Amino acid sequence: MQVVGLRFLDWGRKHALRLLALTVLFAIALPASAAEKPKVRAITAFVKLDREHYQQQVHEALAALRQARQAFQQAGYEVQSLRIATQPFPEYVRGLSRAEALAFFAAYDELARAEQFDAAIGPAMQQDSDDPVQADLLADILRNTKALNASLTVADEQGVHWRGVRAAARLIK
Repeated sequence: MQVVGLRFLDWGRKHALRLLALTVLFAIALPASAAEKPKVRAITAFVKLDREHYQQQVHEALAALRQARQAFQQAGYEVQSLRIATQPFPEYVRGLSRAEALAFFAAYDELARAEQFDAAIGPAMQQDSDDPVQADLLADILRNTKALNASLTVADEQGVHWRGVRAAARLIK
């Protein structure tokens, strides 16, 4: 299994496309058996989502992702999916009411399904000090969408995040 990521943060499409070209060249140069090449599980673009311009950001990322997929396919690799991953979703829905956030994610989900990409909206909680209300919002987001996925950190180098564990248990239940 191979995973290739493209980083689309603050440095623009020009640099991201250069990175795409290098990534594709590197991947094509990797030795693979003539009989069977490994499947590429996902080609991922990391986008620092701005909810005011997210549609344009997604379309730019998808253009690069589709170019990468075509290059991999021409080299004989099967690409299973295209994926866009964002920063933690609480960062880009800050200031919205719960209803507004759910409406935003419904629209983002519709875009992901229409454009056929997997949408990772980032973690609900990363630190044990994070507000567990974000995990409750995540439960509603996942309940009302089909193409979005997210995470919740329950432990790291500092130990177990007990608030995160409890929030994850509520989310699963």
